[in-house]
Amino acid sequence: MSLFDSAYLCTWLYWNKDEREDTIVAAMIFDMRTFHIFCLCALFSCVGVSVGAPKIHEVAPDGSWTWFNDERAVWSQGKLYAGYVRSDGHICVTRYDSDKRHAAETVLSTWKEQDDHNNPGIFVRPDGRLLIAYATHGTSQMWNFRISKTTDPQSLNDWGEEQSVAPPDGKRFSSGWTYCNPLPGPDGKIFLFGRGIGWNPTYLVSDDQGESWSPPVHLIRHPNRPYAKYAARGNGRIDIAYTEGHPHRVTNSIYHIYLEDGKWRGSDGTVLAGEPPFVPQQGSVVYRYGRTPGTGPAWIWDINYDVEERPVIVHSVRHAKDPDDLRYYYATWDAEAKRWDSREIARAGVRLYESEWDYVGGIALDSNDNRQVFISTAVDPRSGWDTPHREIYRGHLDDSGKWQWTAITENSPADNLRPYVPEKHGHKLCVLWFQGRYTSYTDIRCRVLMALE
Repeated sequence: MSLFDSAYLCTWLYWNKDEREDTIVAAMIFDMRTFHIFCLCALFSCVGVSVGAPKIHEVAPDGSWTWFNDERAVWSQGKLYAGYVRSDGHICVTRYDSDKRHAAETVLSTWKEQDDHNNPGIFVRPDGRLLIAYATHGTSQMWNFRISKTTDPQSLNDWGEEQSVAPPDGKRFSSGWTYCNPLPGPDGKIFLFGRGIGWNPTYLVSDDQGESWSPPVHLIRHPNRPYAKYAARGNGRIDIAYTEGHPHRVTNSIYHIYLEDGKWRGSDGTVLAGEPPFVPQQGSVVYRYGRTPGTGPAWIWDINYDVEERPVIVHSVRHAKDPDDLRYYYATWDAEAKRWDSREIARAGVRLYESEWDYVGGIALDSNDNRQVFISTAVDPRSGWDTPHREIYRGHLDDSGKWQWTAITENSPADNLRPYVPEKHGHKLCVLWFQGRYTSYTDIRCRVLMALE
């Protein structure tokens, strides 16, 4: 019996629990060597890791997230703090001690809504205390936050009261508030980005470490709802990559702008004309819709920085305008040519579920090395073969310009989705994702996992 056959049998056992007893009896006819292999594969098949793969930690038994709230997880005081939405709709954070493999979950929200858009964004203040912000999927005018009382919060007693931030002067957002992205801004300020005014990218500013917030500022204006990703390193600069709208409704391109010295600028440093809100086309084009004949709309996934602090962007593109042919792209800024170079690096596979043509497993940049990405896909990038479930792969761009791929998970019992790499994680490898059943953004049964070296 080969290792592959053993793995196949173990996966079958995992999903056919009622028939395990008879099958295990039959397995006893194997010789002792084969039985040892069987037991080893049974251990690995529960998560889906391959022999020689990094250690997999279960951070939370129940949790998921969208990719439009960050930071989804941070390292602080040597512990991981990971935020997520539980399947019952509560917003939670887990403090995870990777040395002891000990997890302590705290329920943050006083309300619940079964929707993965509601996961929190986490910010480590200069004093070491944590600010966590979260919101509903547009069903409330308010967003919420808590600030930890200590630098090592382990239970709800270590967190301040849940605070609410509503539109000023009795005004209303047309479709409520969605997403929370707290980031370091210039002069020690905190910027919080989300979807607010006109269902568009909007931000608020705090100059007292999150204790109070300015009125909201409308940043990008479009009749649809632009999707945006944000990045900052605490040096006064904030970068934003965004679309015109949802790719199911708009022929999306990808654009980039950044804030520096109090001015919003294009990728080449040119100051944008006027004041916010800006129209999408005022930004620098990262990827233009229809750049290649037959390609469809793009969707933004991540933005971070290379070793020279230049922005790097990853996004998806629907190919042949086909919801079952989606690809991942990697974009870098060419300062000499003053243009973005966005190129395909891997197949994302088919859509995640029927009604969302552009939902894929996800792609994330490694904040420690942005020549490294993590993808979720049902197409093995090493062979081009389809896999039964979406797996996590690490891609590294070598000096020859080619991507080299290794598997983080293999032969998984369920899909592995939406990888995320915490900022300044300080490890050789650190990537989180969730694994399980995902049938829509409101119907999810997954657990949060982490590969760590």
